[in-house]
Amino acid sequence: ELRGQHPQPDPVHQPVPGLLLDLTTPRHSQNLHDQTLSSWYWVAPSWCGPAALPRPFKRGLAALEHAGYRVRLMPNVHGQGWEWVSGTAAERTSDLMAAFVDAEVRAIICAIGGDHSAQLLPLLDMDLIAANPTILCGYSDITSLHHGLHRATGLVTFYGPAVIPQWGAVGGPFDYTVDHFQRVVGEARPPGRLPHTDVEVHDNDYDTAETTGRPLRRTPAHSRQVLRPGEGNGPLLAACLPSARNVLGTPWQPDYAGRVNDFHRLVLHHVAAGGYPVLAHVEGGHTDPLPTFPIGVSTTVDGTDLILEQPAVAA
Repeated sequence: ELRGQHPQPDPVHQPVPGLLLDLTTPRHSQNLHDQTLSSWYWVAPSWCGPAALPRPFKRGLAALEHAGYRVRLMPNVHGQGWEWVSGTAAERTSDLMAAFVDAEVRAIICAIGGDHSAQLLPLLDMDLIAANPTILCGYSDITSLHHGLHRATGLVTFYGPAVIPQWGAVGGPFDYTVDHFQRVVGEARPPGRLPHTDVEVHDNDYDTAETTGRPLRRTPAHSRQVLRPGEGNGPLLAACLPSARNVLGTPWQPDYAGRVNDFHRLVLHHVAAGGYPVLAHVEGGHTDPLPTFPIGVSTTVDGTDLILEQPAVAA
């Protein structure tokens, strides 16, 4: 049973099981290099953040429009339904499917996380999504969608900045976040080494920043720490671990073996007995600046470096 799932009206798109593909060959979306010719859809597949937090949502839209992107809002993005969501599972599914099949849309950016995106997985037409590869970016609870879509379609999706917490941050998005996002989704070449940052920001200061208008408190970043040395390579799988648990034991659970797993909120004793390299304090998670992690691309762990070895988008 998917966490938070309740009986819903008949979905607009009946579930069609996706084929389980050879995930050693990732399926790519078109790059965003020519951003002026692309439209971006904003969706809220989980929490009703745009309705609850309209100011940072508007700031996020403005930041992307300033960067030259054309912004489109899906019908239910401002919804505020029962139980902390932006609409029924059918309504949220309808928004996401419509964005995937729109030929003018190059990217789908999630408003924020939440706790209910897994409800969409039984309702999504995975074959139709596979036939219309489109950049999907979001973090936190969007993990459930990332893992389910990648498992069913082989599509490279992106654990990365969302509209409200990153693009809509007080004082504007971090240059680190913007630069890495554009490097990963904007060019059909390997993004290379994940850049280090010297500061970090914690979202538990979010309310203070919104009230005062001052940017979130910055503290010196923890240096990356090698807990078990070595070198390893495999397809990247990024996740917020509590959200990844929502698809465990379901058809949408990815295979964790043979991968470079980038999990935050990980209890370290779970990796104590392995023979693989372990690296801690890597940028990302629920701190900023947030890199963009392309799920499914070949990635190498080497000492304190995380190296993205394959292009994440098509030319």
